[in-house]
Amino acid sequence: MTWITDDEAPATVDYGTEEGKYSESSTGSTHVYSFATYTSGKIHEVVIGPLDPDTVYFYRCGGNPGRELSFKTPPAGLPIKFTIVGNLTSILPSMNFDFLQFCGYFSTHTLLHWDRERRLEWKEEKWTEYVGLEGAKDVGGRQCNVSMYGNLLDKNMCDLGQTGWTSSTLDHVSKSNSDILLLPGDLSYADLDQSRWDSFGRLVEPLASSRPWMVTEGNHEIETIPLIESTPFKPYNARWHMPYEESASPSNLFYSFGAAGGSVHVLMLGSYADFAAGSDQFKWLQADLAKLDRSKTPWLFALIHAPWYNSNKAHHGEGKEMRAALEELLYAAGVDAVFAGHVHAYERFTSVYDKKEDRCGAVHITVGDGGNREGLASKYKKPQPSMSLFREASFGHGQLYVQNSTHALWSWHRNDDDEAMVADSVWITSLASNPSLFAVSSENVE
Repeated sequence: MTWITDDEAPATVDYGTEEGKYSESSTGSTHVYSFATYTSGKIHEVVIGPLDPDTVYFYRCGGNPGRELSFKTPPAGLPIKFTIVGNLTSILPSMNFDFLQFCGYFSTHTLLHWDRERRLEWKEEKWTEYVGLEGAKDVGGRQCNVSMYGNLLDKNMCDLGQTGWTSSTLDHVSKSNSDILLLPGDLSYADLDQSRWDSFGRLVEPLASSRPWMVTEGNHEIETIPLIESTPFKPYNARWHMPYEESASPSNLFYSFGAAGGSVHVLMLGSYADFAAGSDQFKWLQADLAKLDRSKTPWLFALIHAPWYNSNKAHHGEGKEMRAALEELLYAAGVDAVFAGHVHAYERFTSVYDKKEDRCGAVHITVGDGGNREGLASKYKKPQPSMSLFREASFGHGQLYVQNSTHALWSWHRNDDDEAMVADSVWITSLASNPSLFAVSSENVE
């Protein structure tokens, strides 16, 4: 678990399976980071467990008796449901908050934030009791339509929330009852403004405090300033420490994890870490895939940021170098599906390999449409390629329901008038469940 406080606080987490009763307690460490003139709060990290699967735990961070939260662990076997949402960001300008923030992860990762007094003050104006507000509220003498998710407000905007789309996406995700959320990069869109990382944490807190979030980096996480801040991903690595060590990865920028008792293996690959042959990521990926026994792990998925297959005019071809370096490894291993972000639209390809339709290849899906301040990528190349089966420039999120060892249902839920509408869906069959296909994919790259 990870949480952030303005003031000194003990790096301890108390937790248990009954409300108000904490039978276990763990202690971790605390660090801060600086970026140009910004200094973060105290970032506390604690590893807790072992934890029982499919169990609700109640917990408190730093010994704070003021608020108890809860999270639910994923199941020990199939079925399991993943939510996948890309390019999920706040659009708010820089704001100075005086908040107590908390975040955390258990065997995977979960994040939470809250403020000390549930209120925010700007000069003479006061905004109070704002978490989850809906409807019309008189704020600072102005009548504003408040429709939001979480606890982000902008005094310069009357329609409060995250373009309406980020907030509605999060609201829809909250109703999906998924076990794990996967986010393929571009989290906060801080883009050097570190206060946006703080506001992003507040935005996602209601969801990420109760389910594990597994993320990988996007281009907006690079954040460097020539001669001043030369280390890329410094804020991201400081705030979003993924459990990369558990998969023997040397970097927080790429790792893997298992779910559903090992029935599912997920590769979280780094589009902006070196991926060339002989690189740390390439060698780690080779070793990670070599450990898999597909008779015990029927499902293999991968997440990247820049899509390898893309018929949208936005970011077209940006993933080609990574595809050229790593696609052969994924094909030989029988990866079932590859999920990407980056392009602010939705697109689903058939099973492909080496830029051609191939029934032994992975299904490629771009879901970079969580809701972002840059808007949608609405221009596609024409005609639509035959291997591109569905494409649409709308905000939304995806759900991957792995039903059993052979079949998984993918569905994309469009944000339509603030309702989550299923606009595209497909059943995916595990390559490992079909020995003839799996053998062909392995033989083709030998």
